Amino acid sequence: VWHSRFLEKMREAIGQDETNVLWHCGQNYVCYERTVKGEWLLISQETAPGKQYKAEEIWQMNGADTNCMVHRREILETVGGWDERCRWGEDWDLFLRVHRAFPGKIKWISHILVEYRQIFGAGADGVCAEARENVEEEIKLRRYLLQKWKHHPNFAAYKSLEKKAEDLLLMRAKNLPN
Repeated sequence: VWHSRFLEKMREAIGQDETNVLWHCGQNYVCYERTVKGEWLLISQETAPGKQYKAEEIWQMNGADTNCMVHRREILETVGGWDERCRWGEDWDLFLRVHRAFPGKIKWISHILVEYRQIFGAGADGVCAEARENVEEEIKLRRYLLQKWKHHPNFAAYKSLEKKAEDLLLMRAKNLPN
């Protein structure tokens, strides 16, 4: 959910330097898990203010969440659009490709302007929820990004992508204590 001043703040930032091509802000993140009985459990909650990321941080899979970004439409042509085969980490993938095509033209807005809620567990749908409930699917999605970027000399996210089924913690509500 965008805060009521999201567009206003983004427009102000765009007006401050129109040579930039992508702007991003911070978010409050809340993750819930729904049990098979339909109960909601709070799994995590954090404020993620974001930051002006350095190149090496971006190559380590740091960047803005899709919900926190605005960008110029024309940059999508330059970077090849959103990678439709990338169904996990697609926001980072786009952020990285924009960074590569337009170095120094991504601007962080130092405001928390997004309320992000992630829902997992019984009956949850969406790519993130499905991947979390299916270890093999998550591994497949991680491998896509690993294969896509592993040959680039600055790519430093191997440890966060190279996972085996036993490495991934499945936080399934049905396995959580009551």
